[in-house]
Amino acid sequence: DVLAERAAELATAGDLRVAGHLAELAAAAAPGDAGVHAARAEVNEQRAMAETSLMGRSIFGAAARESRERADNPD
Repeated sequence: DVLAERAAELATAGDLRVAGHLAELAAAAAPGDAGVHAARAEVNEQRAMAETSLMGRSIFGAAARESRERADNPD
């Protein structure tokens, strides 16, 4: 998916906020796509590591776990 690929590129470049938005859009557009969820998980894992607040780390961590589960067990 183009959105997921761009999200991964932006995350690598350090633009985690925009990468997160694109990853969420990609997951909403293709909820059954394991590759999209793998990219969303990676972006959210990076966001969780970069976040300074406990609440932010928890939110991004939960999103990453959800997508890892979907990526590892596609419908």
